Amino acid sequence: MGKPTLHPRTARATDSDKLHQRPHPLLSPSIVAVLGDYLYIEGGEQSHYLDSGKKGTDSNGNEFNTDAGADQAVTQFIPVNQRWAPQDVQFDTISHEASDMKMVNFPSFWAIGSTLYRWGGQLSNGLQYAQGDKPYLFSVSPGSGGGSGLTWTKSPIPDSNQLAGSNMASTSCDDTGFMYGGYAYKASMYAEFDDTRPISGMLMYNTTTQAWKNSTTEISIPGKTYSAGKGVCLPGVLNYSMVAVMGGADLETAQYRAFTNFTFYDPHLDRWYYQKTINPPSPMDDFCAVGIKSTHGTYEIFLYGGIDQSGKVSSDIWVLSLPLFRWFRYTLNASEPRSNHACAIAGKRQMISVGGIDRTNSSDAWTSQDPWYNALGVFDLAELKWKDVYDPNLGGYNTPTEIWSYYTDQAFEQIKWDMNEVENMFMTPYYEKNPKGSQPGNDTASNNTDNGKSKPAGAIAGGVVGGVVGVALVSALVWFFLRRRRSAGTKKDQSSAWEDNSNQQAKELSSTPSTDLGASYELHSTTVVAELE
Repeated sequence: MGKPTLHPRTARATDSDKLHQRPHPLLSPSIVAVLGDYLYIEGGEQSHYLDSGKKGTDSNGNEFNTDAGADQAVTQFIPVNQRWAPQDVQFDTISHEASDMKMVNFPSFWAIGSTLYRWGGQLSNGLQYAQGDKPYLFSVSPGSGGGSGLTWTKSPIPDSNQLAGSNMASTSCDDTGFMYGGYAYKASMYAEFDDTRPISGMLMYNTTTQAWKNSTTEISIPGKTYSAGKGVCLPGVLNYSMVAVMGGADLETAQYRAFTNFTFYDPHLDRWYYQKTINPPSPMDDFCAVGIKSTHGTYEIFLYGGIDQSGKVSSDIWVLSLPLFRWFRYTLNASEPRSNHACAIAGKRQMISVGGIDRTNSSDAWTSQDPWYNALGVFDLAELKWKDVYDPNLGGYNTPTEIWSYYTDQAFEQIKWDMNEVENMFMTPYYEKNPKGSQPGNDTASNNTDNGKSKPAGAIAGGVVGGVVGVALVSALVWFFLRRRRSAGTKKDQSSAWEDNSNQQAKELSSTPSTDLGASYELHSTTVVAELE
């Protein structure tokens, strides 16, 4: 497949001209991280188009010869310790100049302790690194003021043969930055090779010991050509955190990785684990992902947007609830189709989405208008709603009621665990907080289940029964539509790309049908719609 083409939809306002897409500036595809009282935005490009549809001019008065570019060598940041509306946000900056730090797309970006770190990324608009350019790990400690007036510093890496890559599934856990997969070429580092080189395994940087490590332990996903997925930290699964790798694509085959298996890495044991999930999204990449622990003892991973195999850009929000290992789909009217964006948890329960585009390989990608001021979206993870205002004073995060109601003793009994270790990791701490027999959905289990089969809690997609009809007619219609959904859903799952199949055991597990685990759940607005496949 080669390296991906970038089509970020972004904009930057000038002193006298308003750019076509947004009232104010932002970057895409940027990366974000929250450190202390601020959200930091690193990397990406800006649109060069004005509101008239014509290209703007640079500081010398010359018209830009590209659709977009990285024109400001800065890291931007905004406060997350105070209430604001996206249209009122003012951006502060940290300079790149003193460290000779270039603006790049798709870098790894971590907030660990009191310090920000950046590694890798690729130059835009066909630019390449010159001979003598070395890969560096960049860092800055912003302090309580956010970092205005500071600049980044650079540190050489000990292994001169380490490839500096782009588009890795990256996250930070505890005191370590993690990067899985990605690729290197002349726009990500100086290289004597002309092709695109995949980066194998999990690359780690420990900020305490300042040590680098690359684990190439076998995994049931194609690590040698993996890119464009996301890394998500799983804090406190044991007495330390683990790293999940989700979505993405194979550069060589152009196949997208399915979400059928939830795959995660133990950095202490250097081992990968997996567990089959229920009702996974279609394979996609270039989405954003965040994870948050609830007061109930569950852990939810929220995926927003992304591009599927056909090139369609999604506006859906998918939620994977652990330890239930079930996906829930939210289709919200206020959601915007978006890819190549970035998300982060801010406050106690809000997700901030930054930047992004609403289409793929299109000449309109740089000129289409973004309905969000500053390309900032604020999503309340507990209420499952997009909000007009960010508020750091909202209460803590609880598992959404619609999802929490599916936590029953029966649901756990019907899970077929692929690995005993995974069951122990997730269920032991969960049962310590929610003992067996006391699951929240038990009281409503009769409304949610019938002989082990989940019933719809809202409207059934594909058919609507209106008016006053006989009970027998309603039952017949419901059975008919659920039967159709079940058949269609089963065929779809069987044809999904990238089932984990690096060994025969994984093949058998992924092809074994489960009993009640075929139930899928779609949540539209704030109403849950349960669909049986």
